[in-house]
Order: sequence, then C-alpha cells, then structure tokens
Amino acid sequence: MIHSEKRLSHLMRLLVLEIRSTRVAYVVLEGPTSLLDWGILHKTHVQSILERRLARLFLMSRPLTILISHNAKSKSGYRLIIRAVHKNAKEIGVPVLFMPRRAVLRYFVPGMRLNKYARAKMVAERFPTLSWRLPRERKSWQSEPVKIAIFDAAAAGVAYFLQVRDRE
Repeated sequence: MIHSEKRLSHLMRLLVLEIRSTRVAYVVLEGPTSLLDWGILHKTHVQSILERRLARLFLMSRPLTILISHNAKSKSGYRLIIRAVHKNAKEIGVPVLFMPRRAVLRYFVPGMRLNKYARAKMVAERFPTLSWRLPRERKSWQSEPVKIAIFDAAAAGVAYFLQVRDRE
C-alpha cells in the first residue's frame, strides 16, 4: 500500500525535547495520538555525559524529526544542550526544529488561557498511559513538579502535528 505524503506526516516519529534548567524531558510520538516513550534526562556538569545520553536516546527512538520546545528567554545553559542536540542529530541525519511555547499554547488550546496543570490534564486525557504521572495541581508557594515537563513536551508534540495538519 502506498501512503500519500499527507498521510505520512501523521505517521511520522517525532522526538520532542523540553529543556529545563536541571533536566531535559522527552516524549516520542508517532502521530498526534500515539505515545511511544517518555522520560527525563537529568543534566550533569559534564557535557560529554549529556551528549552520550542524548545519542543513546536518538538511537533508541529513531525519530524522523527532533522538535525542541523552547522559551524565548532561554539562558546560556540551554545553548549547551541545544548544541549537543544538533551535534547528535547531525550524526544520524535528523532535522532539528524549534517551537516556541507561544505556538504550543496557540495550537493546543486556541482562545483559552489555561494553566500548566490544565494543559497537563488535557495531555493525560489524550495519552492515558501518562495519566498516572499527572502531578497534583500545585499551590503558589510550591515548586513545579519535575514530571510536568513531560506533559509540556507532549503538548508541544501534539501542537506540532496540529500545525503540520493545518499546513496541508
């Protein structure tokens, strides 16, 4: 059976990285509804260790595209990770794309202002295998749960597929 290019874009394997100050959350999606893998890589002070972890992740997930969800106010520490991602992606011949968090919000819930927990809950509804990882909504004085970055990465992946669909 021959798939059209339009249908292939929805079957594409996408590795989404959500870069934070102390960790890199990732999800591997095959289309907007199929979650294959997720997790968190903790940053170390040794850049080569992070590069090896990323290389292992890239080889295991075999993505066709790598998407980095980022904030416009990224710090210099993020640049080291992005450089490591580019280096590893170039070695395996995979393109790296960037999606600002603004775009994620626009595509994920158009016209609504939702907090992170509400977006994470929507992601958990879309991907039930993540529902047990959904943290409780935090109080204003509490720090953000580490697991919330996984949901942010998944939201970016869904937003990417919605953006691709809208362009077709």
